[in-house]
Amino acid sequence: MSSNIGAIRIRTQPDNDYQELRRAKAKFRSEGINFIDLSEGLPDLEPDPRLVEKLNFYCQQPKISSYPNRQGVVILQKAIIEYMNAINGYVEGMQVLPSAGSKELIAHASMALLNPGDIVLLPELHYPFYRLSASYAGAIIRTYPLTKDGRYQPDFETLDTELLKAAKLLWVNYPHSPTGAILEPESAKRLVFECRKADTIVIADAAYSLITRKNDVVRSIFTGLQAKEGILELHTLSKSLSIPGWRFGFVAGDPRLITLLESSKAIFDSGIFTAIQKACAYGLRHIFELSSAAVAEYSMRVEQVSSIFLRNNISFGPAEGTFYLWIALPSGSDSREFVAKLLEEEKILLLPGTFFGEKGKEYIRMSLTQPLDVLEEAAKRIIHRIQLLTDSGIKE
Repeated sequence: MSSNIGAIRIRTQPDNDYQELRRAKAKFRSEGINFIDLSEGLPDLEPDPRLVEKLNFYCQQPKISSYPNRQGVVILQKAIIEYMNAINGYVEGMQVLPSAGSKELIAHASMALLNPGDIVLLPELHYPFYRLSASYAGAIIRTYPLTKDGRYQPDFETLDTELLKAAKLLWVNYPHSPTGAILEPESAKRLVFECRKADTIVIADAAYSLITRKNDVVRSIFTGLQAKEGILELHTLSKSLSIPGWRFGFVAGDPRLITLLESSKAIFDSGIFTAIQKACAYGLRHIFELSSAAVAEYSMRVEQVSSIFLRNNISFGPAEGTFYLWIALPSGSDSREFVAKLLEEEKILLLPGTFFGEKGKEYIRMSLTQPLDVLEEAAKRIIHRIQLLTDSGIKE
């Protein structure tokens, strides 16, 4: 059999750091190596029992195991619209479509909207699956700058306007992984204005929209807009309701674009289990109540752990949203080397900033998805390793 058995699109894919990370973690565990895993965004909290009870109830209904409705059952469609209204994100005539998580929607967006050779613009620090899915579709990947003032907003003052005009699609992600920045209202308006002027599709990934340190900062890219054309917004309940294994998300926006995504989904899946659709409809209708405990817990962890770094004069990103800390290393550091040494010496696993782009070389991302006492101990060990770097001659 030929050694080139795999499709070209698979053989030419860029490295999938997350896939390699999970293989490494599986190897460590098989060898009995104990470590504190603060690498991925895997919620450690349990979902609200009321949500689980709803799922149990619907699982016992007659004919629940029939093929599901790919467009979403009626109560789910209504619940999504109600939620978009609640976050001031509903625009008259927008269409919604549920999916088995937002990561799947990222892939469908690339396959449905991009042709080989199309240009995709990603923020210079970005979730790696934007890049991987665009590459899978044969697109050309370019990055756009974020402001250098610590706010990590799209920097349209330095963005090449000709590149923006040439781009088919632009990704934006707020609350921002990895930095924890929140998209400011004026930045959102400028983003939509510039992309519409350039005839570039905008996809806003709002995976962490409820995980903020201020409960009043839940916004939509559609807030204040009168039109939905050329814009999609992705949502998931994985983080806010602590149900990543249920695989539920949805997209809202331009009906023309959603019709294309639905055509892609029709090839690859048959829809979400109906019991999950109905339970998530309940979750969406009561989302602020059901997510409040998790949001408060993550906010407390960010507050407590960030204060430890502050007391030791170690800087980090805005930490206004998400459950991550974007921690600065001394100038001249290599985040991959630091993470490897941290795992070897301290048995703590973080993500190097370069997972999210070359601009992250001097940063590490810490996921606050462990109990507070574990996080506080990990923070002390991380600080120790950073101080060793500084003392060895790499000055900040």
